[in-house]
Amino acid sequence: MEGGVGHTMTRIRLGYVHEYTDVRGGRRHYFRRRGFKKIALPGLPGSAEFMAAYQAALDRSQPIEIGASRTKPGSGNALIADYYGSEAFTKALSPASQRMRRNILGSR
Repeated sequence: MEGGVGHTMTRIRLGYVHEYTDVRGGRRHYFRRRGFKKIALPGLPGSAEFMAAYQAALDRSQPIEIGASRTKPGSGNALIADYYGSEAFTKALSPASQRMRRNILGSR
């Protein structure tokens, strides 16, 4: 390099952003959060377009309801699934109590 000045590129690290190289060699970025649907992020990391999409993904990411496609509304399984997602189950019970109740309710 002329003049002894080198250029280094700073890498931006954002939570839940995963980078992939597609079959054509292009770089793709996705917002991936465990238990949530993955969302494609346009543009390059740090660009206004990318950061706006990243913020929108943080704001709108909805958890995936496990087993929702296999549960009929109004059934016993739907009632149990609602209970598992309630604060009475997730916040009021210890992990050991949750495990015990899942074992009991799952053995129907």
